[in-house]
Amino acid sequence: MNLVRSLYDRWQRRLHEVTAFGVIGGINFVLDVLLFNLFYIKFGIPLLTARGCATAISATSSYFMNRHWAFRHREDTGRRREILLFFAFSVAGLLIQWGILGIFKFGLGLDNVFWANVGNIMGVAVAMFFRFWAFSKFVFMASKEDKLAEEKEPTPV
Repeated sequence: MNLVRSLYDRWQRRLHEVTAFGVIGGINFVLDVLLFNLFYIKFGIPLLTARGCATAISATSSYFMNRHWAFRHREDTGRRREILLFFAFSVAGLLIQWGILGIFKFGLGLDNVFWANVGNIMGVAVAMFFRFWAFSKFVFMASKEDKLAEEKEPTPV
């Protein structure tokens, strides 16, 4: 019964993180897409620059939401370290998004607002999985009690 309880506790924490990250991601996805379209369509900013500007704003919003909700129970390993890693992985996610947008625009020649949004949404989705993995593994470190619980946890046979 101890094994079941231990697994339940571990997965309950992970489920909270995934759910909160998803809600935060949804909010920032809407913000990101609105900003991308505002910059690209309304202000005529070039495609990849518009993508970068929207990412900078939504990533900043995302950092504060993730730190104070999704990963609030995780150890605070220093704001400077967290912020630098968070934005470094956000830039890596942006490179993924630029790659997908670049394939649509330059590789396939699909250069209109519809395809820019399709490429944008695909890029955001792929980058989201990468960011969750990176943020939960390297940015918002597991607390000491989480590490101890994992070490004491018996391995299922």
